[in-house]
Amino acid sequence: MKFHGVLFFPVTPFAADGSLDEERLAQHIDSGVAAGAGGVFVACGTGEFHALSAEEIERATRVAVETTTGRGPVLAAAGGPTPVARDQAARVERAGADGVLLLPPYLVSAPQQGLVR
Repeated sequence: MKFHGVLFFPVTPFAADGSLDEERLAQHIDSGVAAGAGGVFVACGTGEFHALSAEEIERATRVAVETTTGRGPVLAAAGGPTPVARDQAARVERAGADGVLLLPPYLVSAPQQGLVR
């Protein structure tokens, strides 16, 4: 997989009720790809990975894949404890992602006590 252009980490929009706003996400991704994004990293970093359920990450990935329509690679987040990351990676693969950005648990959250050990 090769990337050409800026790597795009779209912000994940939420509806007033706190649910994933798929329509606005599609619009945001489409505008980024149209502007020359070299790859879309959905639900990663600024995509609110830590605030999304596994189902929402899978849906956001599906939206990104359907929106980019082959105009560039789509990668999606997986992370946390190994069993959770494994499940998320399988979900985004089913949703059509071209790859996975694995986020180690320390980038997602870390208890203060863990800093002492």
